[in-house]
Amino acid sequence: MSSLLAWLRGLCRRSRGPVPEARDHGQAEAAGQRGQDTNLQSVGRNVRLPGMLVRTDVLTENRRLRTWFEDVETAVQRMDEAEERSQYLLRSWLSLEQLTQYDAFGHFMVVGCDTGRCYRISRGRAFNIYELDDGAREHCTWCFAPDSVATGDVNLAQKIALENFENRALGVANRSSVSTWHSVQGPSEPRSWMRWC
Repeated sequence: MSSLLAWLRGLCRRSRGPVPEARDHGQAEAAGQRGQDTNLQSVGRNVRLPGMLVRTDVLTENRRLRTWFEDVETAVQRMDEAEERSQYLLRSWLSLEQLTQYDAFGHFMVVGCDTGRCYRISRGRAFNIYELDDGAREHCTWCFAPDSVATGDVNLAQKIALENFENRALGVANRSSVSTWHSVQGPSEPRSWMRWC
């Protein structure tokens, strides 16, 4: 997010620079031939400023674009702040062992309250809950999450649900086999479009 924010800031700064000239040479020459003062003359939708002819709709669009980028920059900052707060909240709810796992590997282990099964919750939103079998191998993946919240809040909701009402949470979750999910995520060779003909 911070690289996106830096890119948007740079783009916003560039948009505050001089507006590129949009000249209509025929109308400017005609006004000059008639002997009119062209320093601050309005020509149709064009405005004549000293040394440049600028279309008013370009100025308006530049202001609108700058406002849009400022709004996006504000939204990105809010999302970053929300993500930081959610990570802080998640970390405050993790046990010492879970926190150590999360810092070292980006995931933590949870034991379900109803079945006693072990789950590994990875940082993420979709299919980030791995059910482990007795040999600590991935058996299947689960996906359930609240909408429109930061990643830390999603992981905290998943932890609380599995530790307190596992069967109800899994009753509404989407399930996928590990082999299917790994084939989607894993590296693959580029495929030729001719194979599909």
